[in-house]
Amino acid sequence: MELTDITAIMVEISLVGAAEPLDIAPYVMNHGEISSVKRVLVRVDTSDGVSGWGEMRPFLSAGATASLIEDGVAPQVMG
Repeated sequence: MELTDITAIMVEISLVGAAEPLDIAPYVMNHGEISSVKRVLVRVDTSDGVSGWGEMRPFLSAGATASLIEDGVAPQVMG
């Protein structure tokens, strides 16, 4: 089995109203109120037809993280 494709997808998830009926959104912390979170979803495909998904919190920015995964990590681990 070989890795054939790695795709990074940037998403922003709204927290406003997401926690109802628990009523814990928006999230408030010492840096202020957070109404959404940015994450990067990562899909990995194999030569056997198996696909897997992962999720990570971006560093610097979601775009920079996605670019690092697709342009830096993927070429090193595919094949």
